[in-house]
Amino acid sequence: MKSKPTNEKMSEEKREWRRKVTHKNLGECVINMECLAMQLRNTDPSSVFVEHDGDIKEVSRSMIKNRSEMSEEKQLKKWEDAPWKKDAEKLVPVLQAWQQTVAPLNQMYDIINDCFGFSGGGSFQKCFDTLEKSINKMPSILCDDNGEWLDWYRFENAMGEKGMVVSLCDGDIEKPVKTLFDLAVIITAPKS
Repeated sequence: MKSKPTNEKMSEEKREWRRKVTHKNLGECVINMECLAMQLRNTDPSSVFVEHDGDIKEVSRSMIKNRSEMSEEKQLKKWEDAPWKKDAEKLVPVLQAWQQTVAPLNQMYDIINDCFGFSGGGSFQKCFDTLEKSINKMPSILCDDNGEWLDWYRFENAMGEKGMVVSLCDGDIEKPVKTLFDLAVIITAPKS
């Protein structure tokens, strides 16, 4: 039986989080927490910060190879056989922190909406939307998600409660997405 990770261990994993990427000219690079901190202050959506040969560099996103460009497309027989499963396991602590942040936000939104109601586009609604976007920015960068799967998991799949089924490619097996690990497997899968 696995023991639950301590807050100290989870915080250490977050600090040491790294994602390897391949730049079309520079070759292998790493996106680490320092790069992410710089990315949060970056206003240019077409660039990303990477570490290469010990230096942090701002590069064009278009020069980062997609996972699908780096790996052969193979249909999965079982999700457990996913070659990117280790990447997914590393992403789970980030998703747990995201979930712990948005759960109270959802509750707060529901309470305020019940009390006052929102007239689509009012000033409180705009303020809340801005807060929500800033909360989702870091996980989206960490996950290389652009908010697509995080939003789907949060709103359409009700944080996994609905257990909606996903197939990564045509012909692949379908898998219900009930846990953050399931979500991480989808996010880290090769993009087609």
